[in-house]
Amino acid sequence: MVQAGTRAWVVSGGKPTRSGHFTSLLTAIDLRTDSVVLRKTIGPFQATVAAGDGRVWLTTAGGEAQGQLQRIDPATGRVIATLHLPAGRCSYATYASASLWASCAPGGGAAEFFRIDPATGAILGRAGPVRGSTACWYTQPPPCPIRQIAVARGAVWYINDGQGLSGVVGVGGRQRDITVKASDYPAGFDYHAQSLLSSGGFVWVLTEDESVAKIDPASGRVVQTYTYRTYDPNYNAGIAFFAVGHGSLWFIAGPGTVLRVSLATGRPVSRVARIVPGLCRYQCGGIYSTPSAIWVPAGRWLIRIDPAKLPG
Repeated sequence: MVQAGTRAWVVSGGKPTRSGHFTSLLTAIDLRTDSVVLRKTIGPFQATVAAGDGRVWLTTAGGEAQGQLQRIDPATGRVIATLHLPAGRCSYATYASASLWASCAPGGGAAEFFRIDPATGAILGRAGPVRGSTACWYTQPPPCPIRQIAVARGAVWYINDGQGLSGVVGVGGRQRDITVKASDYPAGFDYHAQSLLSSGGFVWVLTEDESVAKIDPASGRVVQTYTYRTYDPNYNAGIAFFAVGHGSLWFIAGPGTVLRVSLATGRPVSRVARIVPGLCRYQCGGIYSTPSAIWVPAGRWLIRIDPAKLPG
């Protein structure tokens, strides 16, 4: 989910089609009233929404011929432009560094990253192809997919199972590839990276030991490490999802609980427990930070947390 002006945009799962695929649902929420102002069924595989500079985009199920990215009218949800990139289906899109970014690949092929002018649709830079690991830890045959992507300061970073955390710096200019090798970090990034995101001009990684690494996207250097010893000393919260924003780390820490941790000290400053009775009985499905709020999806509910009303 993303925020564009006074609206939050969410892509969620929809109903199954006759072919066995699932549609997706695009929802817009007015942040001034917390009301749903637009709900639109979109095609299968349309699973990514991006927003920036007053524009909103969706990835599509199509390839180059049908177009892989749609720009939609933020007021009506109507498609007003379609981008055709010289690649296969795009599975990811985001807005960063004043550009639209997309990761695209043909079925089972290597991924490519595109940096796009959001005003004209012109390609400003192209990186890849990047192949997944040949040693899969999942059910699909190799190569394993590029699982997660984050963009910061003109660099695109991704988790590649078995090969670790890698990045392409200077996309659209003097490009170079980097793989993070931090021998002093508590857990390796090869098989242990769980979640990857961008915030405040840095790349952040949550690993299986509940540690978080703050990484300089231009060099791949780990500039700060947060450890479970300060926010989960008994190691019993089962942290698997996190967000960064509003001067804090935010964790799903146990059934229906959100934990706020100070970026300055690495210590807990507040906790929201039992978000909604009966929901998140085991664990919520993620946590997201936007400029106005922290969001937790839980079944058919979407919980909005106001950081200004919490300590820290």
